[in-house]
Amino acid sequence: MLQHAILQIATIIHSPNENYRLDHFYKGIETIIAFYQHFAKGGEVA
Repeated sequence: MLQHAILQIATIIHSPNENYRLDHFYKGIETIIAFYQHFAKGGEVA
C-alpha cells in the first residue's frame, strides 16, 4: 500500500504537463558553469 502511494506521488511530481520557467533554466546553466569553473581552479566546498 505504501509503495503504491509513493509511486502515485512520483507520478504526480513528474506529470506530462509539468513546466519549468526559462529564467530558472538559464540560471541553472549559469550555476553549473560557475560550479565547474570553481572546481577547475582547485576550489573547495565551503
